[in-house]
Amino acid sequence: MTSYIDPGEDMRRRWLPTNRAVRHARILLAAEPAADVAVIPMYQPGKQHGIWLTGQTVLTVPGVVFIATNSFTVAGIIPGASWARDAACDLARDRLRADGRGGTVAYAIVRPSSVVVFEDFGDLP
Repeated sequence: MTSYIDPGEDMRRRWLPTNRAVRHARILLAAEPAADVAVIPMYQPGKQHGIWLTGQTVLTVPGVVFIATNSFTVAGIIPGASWARDAACDLARDRLRADGRGGTVAYAIVRPSSVVVFEDFGDLP
């Protein structure tokens, strides 16, 4: 018997940071009033850009969350979101290289009431 797996549902379930990572991000946001977003680095070994295959592995970099302002400028010592995004993608690329299978990187933007994931289309060297 063949069962059908909806690729959209599979992506929605898999392409989110872990619940632990989201809780960690929200705790950090609550502790720093100048920050209004948290950025979680993620990577997908073996994935091609823009293509989702059911069962795709998605990993977060354990314990790493960058807090930032939802701005291109810093707020005191809190960096802007573009810096946090770039730092998250650089770290995820390092993990992906260590994995040795190639793939893509992504980052999650966490706010107190939402989580959104973006695939980074920067080149992997």
